[in-house]
Amino acid sequence: MKAETNFQKNPSQSNIDTALREVMENSNPFFPVRVHYTSHEDYRKNFIHPHWHREMEILYIAKGEMDVVIEDVSFNAKSGDIIVIPPKIIHGGLNSKNLPCDFYAIVFDLDFLGNGRDDAVSTYCLDPFLASPENFIVSLGNEQEFHPQLLFYINAVIEAYKSKNKFYETAIKGYLTLFFHDVHVNHSNFRRHQTNNTSRKHTNSHMSKRIIAYIESHYHDTNLNLEAISDYMGVTKEHFCRFFKKISTSHF
Repeated sequence: MKAETNFQKNPSQSNIDTALREVMENSNPFFPVRVHYTSHEDYRKNFIHPHWHREMEILYIAKGEMDVVIEDVSFNAKSGDIIVIPPKIIHGGLNSKNLPCDFYAIVFDLDFLGNGRDDAVSTYCLDPFLASPENFIVSLGNEQEFHPQLLFYINAVIEAYKSKNKFYETAIKGYLTLFFHDVHVNHSNFRRHQTNNTSRKHTNSHMSKRIIAYIESHYHDTNLNLEAISDYMGVTKEHFCRFFKKISTSHF
C-alpha cells in the first residue's frame, strides 16, 4: 500500500475496534476534515476494511476498480466513480478482479459545513443525511452529465488539501458546500444503493436505549451534561441534539 505524505494514511485493521468503529476520527475541531489517498496493489483482498464513523465520507476511485460494500449492499465501482457515504454507515472495499486500485476518501464532520444552528443549510441540506441516511447512499460515474462538475469539486478539495496554501480551509469548505448542493439538486439522477431500512431503524432504537440507560445510570452525577452524553454516544453535541429531538419530539 502506497500513500502520499500530503494526505492521511488509510485506516488499517488496527484502527478499527470490535464494533467496527474507526478509532482514528478527526481530532481537530478547528478543521475537522481529512483526505486519505491509497494505492493498493492487485494482490490485496481487502482494499478498505469494513468500518464506520460518525463523519461523512466521499469516496473517489481515481484508478482501477473495487467492489464497494455498504451495509448489506455490494456494487462495483470503477475509475471516475464517486460514492457518497453518510455518517454511521458500515462500508468497505474488496479487490474485485485482481486489479490494482487508487482511491481518495474525503472524510469530514457535517457540522463543518453548517454553523451549529437550525438554519436553512442544516435543516434542508445536512440533516437529511442524518435523518434518512439510507436515501443518500448514492454514486455516480462518467456517464452522468453532471459528473464533470462534481469531479471538479472533488479534485479541487484534493488539491487544496495537498497544497495547504493560505486559506485552503476556506476553499475546501466552499467546494464541499457546492458539492452537496449539487448532490441534492441531482439526487434523483444518482445511482441509489438502498440498504435494508429495518437495520437502520434497529440501530436508532439501540441508540435510544443507550441514551436512556446512560442518563438513568448517571442521573445523580454532577458531571452529567450534554457534552458528557455526546462523548459517550460518539457524536457532536449538535448531532446529539438533533437525534434527541427526533426520538423524543423535545429539546435536550
